[in-house]
Amino acid sequence: MKSLNQKKILVVDDEELLREIISEELSYYGAIVDNAENGKAALPLLQQNKYDALITDVRMPGGNGVELIKNITSLNIRPPVIFICSGFNDLNADDLINLNIILPNHLIVKSLSKSLQTI
Repeated sequence: MKSLNQKKILVVDDEELLREIISEELSYYGAIVDNAENGKAALPLLQQNKYDALITDVRMPGGNGVELIKNITSLNIRPPVIFICSGFNDLNADDLINLNIILPNHLIVKSLSKSLQTI
């Protein structure tokens, strides 16, 4: 697997265990990882740091992933985005494509790592 050596990645998810699992795996492959529990907590991190990628959950209390992407896009902050989503068929794929979001079919770390190699 290609190394993520020194790639700076922000992981945003309200589920602490999932954030930790993703962060540890990315760190194992050499990424520098920051974490936030929702969009509200992620916004200042994105304003203060330059990230090579943003991995965010779609549905979170305290600011969801779609709102986060809209907010940072309006601030001209545009890291590649990977959405973590499961069981939500109410998402409009066209809206997500317009926001330049990468949607892996299934969230498994191997797929996630593959998606990150495109950045």
